[in-house]
Amino acid sequence: SDPTICRKNNMILLDAYIFRDEGISGRRADKRPAFQRMISHAKTKPKPFDVILVHKFDRFARSREDSIVYKSLLRKDCHIKVISITEQIEDDKFSVILEAMLEAMAEYYSLNLSEEVKKGMTEKARRGELQTPAPFGYRMIDGLLTPHPEEAEAVRQIFFKYAEQNASMRSIAKHINGLGYRTKMGNAIDTRLIEYILYNPTYVGKMRWTPTGSVVSKHDFDNPDTMIVDGKHEAIVGIDTWEKANQLLRMRKKNKMLPYNREGEITTHWLRGILRCSACCTTLSYGKGNNGKQGAYRCSKYLTGGCHEPQRITLSKIEKVVLDTMAEDISHLSKVKFQKVNSAENAVQAEIESYEKRIDKLNTQLARAKEFALRGIDAPEEYKENKDNITTQIQEATHAIESLQTKLNMEDLSILPHKTESILDILLSDASYTEKNTAAKQIINKIVYNKKENRFAFYYYMVITTE
Repeated sequence: SDPTICRKNNMILLDAYIFRDEGISGRRADKRPAFQRMISHAKTKPKPFDVILVHKFDRFARSREDSIVYKSLLRKDCHIKVISITEQIEDDKFSVILEAMLEAMAEYYSLNLSEEVKKGMTEKARRGELQTPAPFGYRMIDGLLTPHPEEAEAVRQIFFKYAEQNASMRSIAKHINGLGYRTKMGNAIDTRLIEYILYNPTYVGKMRWTPTGSVVSKHDFDNPDTMIVDGKHEAIVGIDTWEKANQLLRMRKKNKMLPYNREGEITTHWLRGILRCSACCTTLSYGKGNNGKQGAYRCSKYLTGGCHEPQRITLSKIEKVVLDTMAEDISHLSKVKFQKVNSAENAVQAEIESYEKRIDKLNTQLARAKEFALRGIDAPEEYKENKDNITTQIQEATHAIESLQTKLNMEDLSILPHKTESILDILLSDASYTEKNTAAKQIINKIVYNKKENRFAFYYYMVITTE
């Protein structure tokens, strides 16, 4: 055993410095948390150990590139040597060739094994057999997918609401959660699961398999390498309903349409559509923070290079400013009514808000893509592709908002008076974002933020005295 070998060679092996990546492939070093912890420890000063012992060199890395990079780092920067217990190599020039051959053989073995496993899995897929755990709506009984009585009903409702009632995936998720359904892991149903279910041919009695790699996790449902074959299990929904849902999904994706939201609910923040950038007049969009950081409003045009001012303000700060200012202003205007533009603007304003929601969502995706790149989950080229795609969509939505705002300013608008009573009470209550947003827009036209001067300009609708 390793401890015995250590004692024979006068080495001390501490439990704190035993690193195991059990059940994780050695082909990618950046996907091995224990390996990365070991490298991190090795780089500390003073160095905590002098050598790294492995059973075989292929336990250190099965990629020659990773092996060269990390062994070089350990040897040159940390003065730590990697030693194989079962592959004795002398410390001379010939050992360089031998070690390289062992590493090449390990990588060949890994690649060949991966190929053989994929061949076996592909053949199994052709026979219509399941390769993964049972999806939502099914359970495995005697090796065969069998509809789960309760979950299968939820799947039918998902397809019916999307294909027949034109409901959004968000509203469907909310409905299914409200009925008490949860994922196999006990989590709430989200829109990603709804999309996965709608695209999944398993629910019409078929099996889907992509031999070139996992694409479902990336929601690449149109991969040309994906094979769909007849399964051996019972379908949950009819083929006509499934095809109708998929046609609708693809149409919305192609036209970059926002899913229709029947409830019209705001899920980001109640100030959405009210804050403006002082430099370019673009609506500030809300983005959720990463790694525990609080969310903030920022200029969407600046993110895409269309504005020179990095307007950004945290959620807690803007909320306090708005509520304090409105409390003071309303106290002075308690006996007045506000005139607000009425129905002529409603359709245009609703369209603007839909694009603002789109930008909010895209900013969240952009932040998530950056986080994945920093964590090494996505390769640099993948991040660049995602970033370019998302940035283009933000630019398109921003341009659409600008055009709609120009149209809105040119409209002949009628006037509707609104009272100030209870508006601040609503904003200070635990009302929904939608209720607060509606209340605020009764009297606020816009709030312009200037980060450089730390200044806020409130623009209220026209005021009419009641006396």
